[in-house]
Amino acid sequence: MKQAKIGISALFALPTSAIACSGADVQDSIRAAIRFAYFNAAFMTIALGVSFFIAKKSPITGLITVFIGILLALHPAWTVNAWGGDCGIGKASAAVVLSLFSGIVVVVQHAWAKRTLAKD
Repeated sequence: MKQAKIGISALFALPTSAIACSGADVQDSIRAAIRFAYFNAAFMTIALGVSFFIAKKSPITGLITVFIGILLALHPAWTVNAWGGDCGIGKASAAVVLSLFSGIVVVVQHAWAKRTLAKD
């Protein structure tokens, strides 16, 4: 339940927000935010794999695969500290934003590849 609460909160929190972090279950909340960020990184890894297979069919879209790979390398799951003052909400919300963005980019890549292959 706590993980779902962190996930829902992450959708509405700004990465720069500073929320006082205190209470008995603070460490559990932070760990839940970390797990949630890793889950989003796994989603982005799948998006990178899908992007790779799209790029194999339409090489012109290969730069998108490189772009997603760079974003994955800079993913908040391993670049943002969750033990700061916001209980990991910034880490979780940044992970959601980046994962959604990568999903949208893959959809655009698929549409672009489909259009390119239809012209040939």
